[in-house]
Amino acid sequence: MTLTDASGLDIKGRGIQELDDVSEHHRDLETLLLDNNRIEDLQGIQQFQNIKHLSLINNQVEIIISYFSSFFFFETFHNNFRSETY
Repeated sequence: MTLTDASGLDIKGRGIQELDDVSEHHRDLETLLLDNNRIEDLQGIQQFQNIKHLSLINNQVEIIISYFSSFFFFETFHNNFRSETY
């Protein structure tokens, strides 16, 4: 895993399938770059309460949950989204 700085983590292309695969030591991140992984849903995203920039380019996510309005920058290219509110 590559730490972009004290508040960011770049873990692109690591075969990550679930957000729970991201270490519990990284819960205070502001930037999380998860491009080119195998993430199918965003269950567990609420554990990252300080996220301002979330990048999920080229994953397999299908559902966007309504609490994403709190993100400053949210990249989602090359996914198959539908929107649902919880």
